[in-house]
Amino acid sequence: MEKRLSYMPFQKYTYKKGKRYGPYWYENKRVGNKVVSVYLGKELPESFRERASDSAGAPPSAPKPSATSGASSNNGKRFPRKQNSRFLLVVLLAFLLGFASYILLTQVSSPTARAIVEIEPARSGETLAGNFVLQ
Repeated sequence: MEKRLSYMPFQKYTYKKGKRYGPYWYENKRVGNKVVSVYLGKELPESFRERASDSAGAPPSAPKPSATSGASSNNGKRFPRKQNSRFLLVVLLAFLLGFASYILLTQVSSPTARAIVEIEPARSGETLAGNFVLQ
């Protein structure tokens, strides 16, 4: 019968601003009815290495996160930069299109209120003379 290890150390990586930090070693322990993780440090402690070499031959190690796994596929960011820039571009183009439409529709020339009258000075009772231009 093979001897089983009484501990479960594993590696964990953290991702911040697209950078991967780690590995950090943790150990799972049963405390009462709960399983808790205990931080061991950046390197596996000697006591764990000795116990692992006595019973299993090599220290346990977790597989490195692959490029297709969850958080590492977009460097730990919720939205990749490419999607953010595309969204920003679409919003900017929609705003510019709306603004251009507003300017064009409100500045259309129409004869209403666009008459220019040039009246030359006159006295009361005199016939008015001048230019009347429609734009």
